[in-house]
Amino acid sequence: MPSGMVKHTRYLYFMAALALPLAACADPQSSQAPIASDAEGDTPPDSIHTPAPPYPQDDVVAPETDDALSGDVLLEDSAGGSDPDAGSDSVTLDAGSEEPQEVLEPADDVLTIPGLTPRTCTATFHYSPESPVESVHLAVSYLEWGEGALAMSASEDGSYTLDLDLSEVAVGSYGYKLILNKGSASETWILDPSNKMKRFDDGFVNSKLLVPDCRKPELHVVERDILDGGQSATLVVAVQPGVDTDLDLSSLKATHNFDPIDAAWDPNEGTLTVTLNSLPTGKHSVRFDAASVGDNIEAEPVVVSFWHEDTPFEWRDATLYFAFTDRFRDGAPTSAPDPCLPADATANWLGGDWQGITDAINEGYFDTLGIHTLWLNAPMDNPEGCVSGLYDRQYTAFHAYFPVDLYSTEERFGSLSDLRALVSAAHDSGMRVIVDLPANHLYESALEVSNQPSSWFNDDGVCRELGWVTPETCWFEPYLPDLNYRNDTVVEYMTEIALWWVIEADLDGFRVDAVKHMHPHFLNTLRAKLDARIEANSDQLFWTIGETFTGGWQSGGGSEAELVKAYISGDQLYGQFDFPLYWPLREAFAQRSAPLSWLAEAALGSKDFYGAEAIMSSFLGNHDVTRFINVANGDNLDSCPNGSTVVGWDCPPAQPSAEEAYQRLRDAFIFLASYSAVPLIYYGDEIGLAGAGDPDNRRIMPWEGLNEHQASLREDVSALFGARLANSALRRGTFAVLSATEATLVIERALGQSRAYAVFNQGETPLTVAPPVTESLTLTNVLNGDTIESSDGTLTWQVPANSAALWTTSL
Repeated sequence: MPSGMVKHTRYLYFMAALALPLAACADPQSSQAPIASDAEGDTPPDSIHTPAPPYPQDDVVAPETDDALSGDVLLEDSAGGSDPDAGSDSVTLDAGSEEPQEVLEPADDVLTIPGLTPRTCTATFHYSPESPVESVHLAVSYLEWGEGALAMSASEDGSYTLDLDLSEVAVGSYGYKLILNKGSASETWILDPSNKMKRFDDGFVNSKLLVPDCRKPELHVVERDILDGGQSATLVVAVQPGVDTDLDLSSLKATHNFDPIDAAWDPNEGTLTVTLNSLPTGKHSVRFDAASVGDNIEAEPVVVSFWHEDTPFEWRDATLYFAFTDRFRDGAPTSAPDPCLPADATANWLGGDWQGITDAINEGYFDTLGIHTLWLNAPMDNPEGCVSGLYDRQYTAFHAYFPVDLYSTEERFGSLSDLRALVSAAHDSGMRVIVDLPANHLYESALEVSNQPSSWFNDDGVCRELGWVTPETCWFEPYLPDLNYRNDTVVEYMTEIALWWVIEADLDGFRVDAVKHMHPHFLNTLRAKLDARIEANSDQLFWTIGETFTGGWQSGGGSEAELVKAYISGDQLYGQFDFPLYWPLREAFAQRSAPLSWLAEAALGSKDFYGAEAIMSSFLGNHDVTRFINVANGDNLDSCPNGSTVVGWDCPPAQPSAEEAYQRLRDAFIFLASYSAVPLIYYGDEIGLAGAGDPDNRRIMPWEGLNEHQASLREDVSALFGARLANSALRRGTFAVLSATEATLVIERALGQSRAYAVFNQGETPLTVAPPVTESLTLTNVLNGDTIESSDGTLTWQVPANSAALWTTSL
């Protein structure tokens, strides 16, 4: 099928799902429950639990022919025959054979098992009150709220339960609340504390109930036996037919890391079993699929994933690298720059792609830097041509933040198979992969913009013209319609798209863009779906880290840190990029304008402020700020000599040649490697790549022709983050500031016998360091190999003036 037709078909499938009938929803405070569309007469926002679209076999499968396809899943009996009517108790779904096999005729494709028990179409509610109550009722929008509220059954332990039959309820999303002590003077309506998902009904926030399409089969894991640290596994998935539909047995499939594999089908138990042995190191993801007879009645796929690695990974172990796709490396030079700009213009497409990143993985570039996790630009397709951006300059969508086709890859980056190859190479190397999730807006030519009602989008105007006073509802640019996440239709639509990419590309996390510009209901539903459909069958959490651009740390945290923290919880994000810490870091090391004691206060405060469970990331640069090296070099980044303020366009700074700028960046990297957050290396910072503001901070990555300071810096960055990878104290140990003055700072990281000390002396006299120790220690200077040893329970050494170092034990 031509790519354009694929795009259109996927969109129409989703739009058909949006047209499902709506049961009554209303204000939970009202006794009326009108059955009506929204005020504009559009598709009501609460009509939807958007079913996932068909999960296409995309460009990975062989082209369709009249012959049998290699990789077709055929039904075999236990002896390896191909008789679909074989009476064996167990059959094997063959993942493919080199020998040509007969393709089943359509009449034989549908193989039903009458004895299997269909799925139930029931939602179970459970509530444990914090203090005794007289009764608990469930009030649901389609049951006219309080008028049709259902009594929940009390248990001896004081909890309440209810099984709600959904078989006669239209597929969709509905609001509900729990009513405590209904009909009494103390009657109280509350959200369901066990449900992360929320939605609006007539302006009131309610818990969200998703009614599934129960015609679809349901898959659930009944056995997940991972042995020998991930070297072998037995996975058993139960398959329940849909309600009033027949299971299409030929639809039962299993894949391992995108490749078809054999799965044993037990018709008596209704289970699929996959056994894997002698697995290599890396990630292993096994996907199971099924469908009922008919069109678009496919089960939600179940993915079971686990890692085979020597040391179990925690996200706090990670060192993150943002490989800005278009600027990192051109591995498959097939696409030309856009003619709307000069070919070498900084805001044009410059050719980087997924193949280039894959090549770097296979060459070991990221291994030499101690990188555990890659962050990639969003994979969705972006528009061609130019648009007006900052300072009325012309930009292409090289950054991939203008999503126009949400189910297609950006062709300049590569195909879905190219993305999968990148992810597989990373996983084989022990690295995780996260991608940008730009969910705040769409590009103006996206089908959703022209085919959906105005209620899908906010309408406050352009943010900068309004002074950014309505960040949730304003538009970044006139051509970027801002999605309205107070409309649950949009929440369901966009979260299903996010899940599609997770499953299709086997991703490990999202960097969620523009968090403060979206209503939290998007994050609530995204987190709930990731919990249930990804993390539930994995040995790793799916890291969601947000971007909330703020100012610097204030004493006690302040409003900037409060804004960052507001989106970190069990219901939203696991963590955020620590912008409030970035500014003190830049001031203390690049500008030397703030005392190191202020950086210490911000570091200690930040570590505690967000909570022990928050998985934060600290950084020296990203694609939204001026390059650290030019700040350290003292370059004028405010205006050009001719008075223009567009430095990144009219007078971009040169690559610094003075050693001091690189030394300041090196010192900052020492802090980053020793701090208790996931460190981010923005591509090019490891060589001190120059750049002013956007788009100049997104220059092409140079792979040769480095000056001596750049080459030396990259060696030191490799040594620092290699040490972090090898030293458990730097990744998981306690963080303490042993001393801090205006010009000096001593940090200790400790975990058991593992120790690390980061020492900074910006003063003109040597600094004596004497940390308290009770055991014998030998420390090695990560950057020059010098060693020091403790003697008689004391450890003392001199730190030269204007220097910094990281000392670690070998543990």
